[in-house]
Amino acid sequence: MMEINHKIFGKIKFNYGWTKDISLEIFNKHHVLEINIDADEDAEFEINQEKAYIFFNNHLDEIVKEANSAIISYYNHEISDIISSYTNHKEKQYFLDKIGDEKEIFSLLKPKQMMFPLTFDETVEEVGFLCDCDWDKENGIGIKFTNGVLSEIGPQDILL
Repeated sequence: MMEINHKIFGKIKFNYGWTKDISLEIFNKHHVLEINIDADEDAEFEINQEKAYIFFNNHLDEIVKEANSAIISYYNHEISDIISSYTNHKEKQYFLDKIGDEKEIFSLLKPKQMMFPLTFDETVEEVGFLCDCDWDKENGIGIKFTNGVLSEIGPQDILL
């Protein structure tokens, strides 16, 4: 297992990207997530990945707060569309009943990774959360920040 001590990222090891664990409070609960910095084994990182990481570390509380409120409004606005493909009435109702209930909505989410993708554009710094979610087990959900601003919520592939 390849491991390096990077000047910005600290101790990271290579596993389909460079990874380490971080523990944080998100969705009103304590979670351990994997940080994943997208790069090959040669550990050639983009300067903007380093910048995104520094920004993330310095603004973690605001980022988490923003992700929390963004996911609530996303759920409240999108859930009826999202579950329109569900055929089971009970399942549909289960998700609809949670609209507006922050604690219940958070309980449907399990954050897995913090992604720092390659952007191939040094003016673009990206970071985001990848989460499993009960209403879309196949695609999960991604919460993306671009240059410090929440820019998109959608299926996980917005960050992959």
